[in-house]
Amino acid sequence: MDRMTEALKSVLPDYEIPDDDLVGEVLIPAMSTADEVRIGAGFFSSRCFAQIAPGLASFVARTDAPLKLLISPEIDTSDRDAIERGLKNPDDVLHEAAMKLFEGARLSEAAIVHHTLDCLSWLVAAARLDLRFVLMKRGMYHKKKWLFREGDTWLAVHGSGNATTRGLLVNGEQMTVDRPWMDGDAVSLRVTRLI
Repeated sequence: MDRMTEALKSVLPDYEIPDDDLVGEVLIPAMSTADEVRIGAGFFSSRCFAQIAPGLASFVARTDAPLKLLISPEIDTSDRDAIERGLKNPDDVLHEAAMKLFEGARLSEAAIVHHTLDCLSWLVAAARLDLRFVLMKRGMYHKKKWLFREGDTWLAVHGSGNATTRGLLVNGEQMTVDRPWMDGDAVSLRVTRLI
């Protein structure tokens, strides 16, 4: 059995936020074991990195893969500035990050929690973030999904919660956890479509 299926063998099929611990029981273990992470969200805030810090730090330390982020262009000014800083001055950001974000050669969980904007800038500057904005002719990109892959195995987490602190911990949200390896053909088809 691979790491992800083992880590997620006893998770619930759905999580009611704020009552259930989606972050601790699903997102962190999935990100900690994944070879690829894709997040799609109508609303994103780098402050959510504080909640997923252990998983994000593990993912960055274990792989060379970028975190893939597909979001609407509705982001706050501080996140937009952090992204622009990572694009315009990557060498400066990488040097500053070496001082603020790293313990030895690892991106630390504590640093992510305290420096989410610096973490966002570093992910951009280090080419560890594949960030794409969805522009639509009508309406707004408003999907909410987290996709994790280890080897050929995929996990999908999807529902109403955005990739924000409020969406993960505070708001009344519902998120479904789809594990194709144990949840059957209908879930396999749904995960394939979400991918």
